[in-house]
Amino acid sequence: MSRAIKLFSPDYEIALGDIRLTQGVTFEVHQGARSWAKVRFTPRYKAALPAIALRSPATIRLGYGDDAAGSAAVFSGMVMTAYSDGAAANEIGLLDASAELATTKITANFRQATPAEIVRHCVSQAGIQEMALTSPP
Repeated sequence: MSRAIKLFSPDYEIALGDIRLTQGVTFEVHQGARSWAKVRFTPRYKAALPAIALRSPATIRLGYGDDAAGSAAVFSGMVMTAYSDGAAANEIGLLDASAELATTKITANFRQATPAEIVRHCVSQAGIQEMALTSPP
């Protein structure tokens, strides 16, 4: 007996803090120097969800079938904008690790520090684990 393979509409899981969503939403992901994503809800679905705290961890995974091991993370970051009633109604905005840098307050002095040392300090203060500095050609 053959098994049907679903190739045109992958399954998804969106994790926003402790909340896991597998239906009832649409999402958009942009990958680039500053990656971001938007998760959109219908007004009825939004009312059924608990509040999602800003800066909560967020992940979007895509895959086929019921096998969670076969899914792949296509976005990882944090919640940066909550529901609104304005132009972005019923939408939650997500940003990648650059959000950590944007929201970290740096109060150190950098006399006689190299640019690389300054960047390493700022990244460390933001709690970013993965980083690679490269020298210009």
